[in-house]
Amino acid sequence: MNDRSFWKPSTPPYGRRIKAPAAADPAFLSASAVSLSTSALLASLIMHLEQKGVLSAQEQREIYELAADLLNSHPAEDGGITELACEVIEQQLRRE
Repeated sequence: MNDRSFWKPSTPPYGRRIKAPAAADPAFLSASAVSLSTSALLASLIMHLEQKGVLSAQEQREIYELAADLLNSHPAEDGGITELACEVIEQQLRRE
């Protein structure tokens, strides 16, 4: 299977049309969608567990802090993506 065989611009995932620049890389769009959906699901799960009383607000904060620490402890040559991910988590922590 080549890198782009799982998704083709003419047949977007789940039959939806994606409004993206014509030059957008299909593999990048697909990876971005997976990343965003995964992040949203995890954040929703953490918030839901806090609302149910399974996690305290402090425990919720600790999960985000651990995620930032994990990313910071494994630097990657990824063009700054890891650094950006840490910044997103740290911005979330500053809002609380």
